[in-house]
Amino acid sequence: MAQVITRLQLSWYGTPASNVAQVAIAFQTLVMMLVAFVCMRIFIFLIVAYMDPNADPATTVYTDPEPAYFFFAALDDILFYIYIAFCIILIRNVRAHVRAKYNIPESENSCRPGCEDVCCSLFCPCFAVSQMMRHTSDYNEYRGTCCSRTGLEGSAPGIV
Repeated sequence: MAQVITRLQLSWYGTPASNVAQVAIAFQTLVMMLVAFVCMRIFIFLIVAYMDPNADPATTVYTDPEPAYFFFAALDDILFYIYIAFCIILIRNVRAHVRAKYNIPESENSCRPGCEDVCCSLFCPCFAVSQMMRHTSDYNEYRGTCCSRTGLEGSAPGIV
């Protein structure tokens, strides 16, 4: 998603950037958010695993965990749902921008305007992102690369 945002010159939350500085930090901001999310989840998981009195396979009697165990387990769930909500909103914003930029009409089966973008972001985000990546580049002419800001080789233009 960060590569599509960079290609389209958007801000880190998927809306048109008001200045060049917002575009310049969009990729790094999204990558750092992902790294922070993964690290926080691992850290909380380790805390929960350490606090679980039933983690030992030799334990035959179930023991109720302390209240802090449930707090950290709930914190992990809340963190997960916040991140998923952010991803859905981000994909929806970028998808709506792509559709507006290229005059792509919504499906005739949409229940109301904007509903298709939300549903695609919610139920099939991987397909929505790959569709936007294919729409904003020509992979037959420009080779895709994994670890680059735009996902394309260095000589490729930002948007094809």
